[in-house]
Amino acid sequence: MKISDRVKALRKKLGLTQKEFAKKTDIPLRTLAGIEYNERKPGYDLLMKLCKIARTFNVPIQWLMFGEAETKEVPIIASEPREEYETKTTGLIAIPVINDVPAGYPEVPTLDDEIRDYVYISKMPKDTFGLYVRGDSMMPELNDGDIVIVNPTMKNFSSGDLGVFRLAAGSTIKYYYKEGNNIWLQPRNPKYPSIILTDEIECIAIGKVIWKIIKVK
Repeated sequence: MKISDRVKALRKKLGLTQKEFAKKTDIPLRTLAGIEYNERKPGYDLLMKLCKIARTFNVPIQWLMFGEAETKEVPIIASEPREEYETKTTGLIAIPVINDVPAGYPEVPTLDDEIRDYVYISKMPKDTFGLYVRGDSMMPELNDGDIVIVNPTMKNFSSGDLGVFRLAAGSTIKYYYKEGNNIWLQPRNPKYPSIILTDEIECIAIGKVIWKIIKVK
C-alpha cells in the first residue's frame, strides 16, 4: 500500500469527502487530491502535509509514511527495586543512569558527575548508560520515570530506530525517520509535533536505545 492509498483509506474510514477532509486539515483540496492520486513527489512539502494530517486525526506519522511497520522493536524489561538487583550478583553489571546527557558529550570523558542511580543488567556493551525518561512525549510507550538503555557506539540510524539525540534544548528520546533527503525525529504521543531536521537545527546523535526499562505499577 502506497502513501496515497493510506491517506485515502484514512479519509474513507473517517467517512469524509475530499472537500471535508481538506477543510479539517487546512490543506488545499487540489493538494489533497494530488496526494491521493500519488501525484505528490516525496519530499519536505509532502512530509509537512502528512504531519498535519497525522496531528489532525491522531494517527502515527510513521503509519502514513511507511505502513504497518511503524518502529523497530526494542526489548522491554520491568524494573525492580534496587535492593532486588543487588541480590543478583551473578553475571550482572552496574549501568549508570543519568537525568540528562551533558553538553559536550561524548567529548566529555565520563558521566560520573551526572549519575543518579544504577540498574543491574547482564551482557551490556562498554560505555552503555541509562537515561531517565522525562515528560510525556513518548507516551504511552514510555512514561515519565521509565529508563532507556543507550549504546553510544551505535550512531548509524535507519528509519524506525529509537535513539537519544541532543538538540539545543537538551537531550531527547525519539524515533528516527528518513525519507529521501528529509530526516525527522518522531515522538510517540500524537499531541507533539515531529521535529523536522533542517540545516538550522543542530542535532547530535548520542546513541541507539537497546533496552527499555518500564516502571512496575
